[in-house]
Amino acid sequence: MAALDWAFVLGSLAFLGFQAAAFVLPDRNGAIPAFITAMLIAYGLHVVVKIRATLAAVAPWFEEVHQGGLELLLSTPLNPSWLREGHGVATRHSIVAHRYILTAFNLILYFSIFDDDLDIKGSGIRIVFLSIFLGGIASLWADLPPSPTPDSSTSCACANSGTSSSGPFSRSSSPSG
Repeated sequence: MAALDWAFVLGSLAFLGFQAAAFVLPDRNGAIPAFITAMLIAYGLHVVVKIRATLAAVAPWFEEVHQGGLELLLSTPLNPSWLREGHGVATRHSIVAHRYILTAFNLILYFSIFDDDLDIKGSGIRIVFLSIFLGGIASLWADLPPSPTPDSSTSCACANSGTSSSGPFSRSSSPSG
């Protein structure tokens, strides 16, 4: 995944460079191609983040199966839904910075549509571009939604035994006597 991180960093720098050029260049003959290039780079960065999220979701399970650790995890008294929820949280946390950066890039593109140098005068064309950028933001956050709050039957392995617990490894606080 390190290669994807480098691709993301270099793509981000290229996006910022072309977007800055779109604002700095004095005429629309330079601003329009720079904006289009920045828009295509932002799309490519979305693809990189989607691939990275897919690898972050699949790679740990594959490594556990390959190394025999999954059988060890499944033989512990942990609830398998805890493993799945923990894996989902780890996957979301591994790409959260990428999501915020791409959201900022989409917002930059969103607001740059109103720049006069881009020569976008028709409201229909603006609506198409704005929907593309807002759709990019929505797709970033809809693909890996936050984990649902667990219900009482899956949040505690000892719920049926009457013991209170705040997690899989906590012990009863009653004094032994």
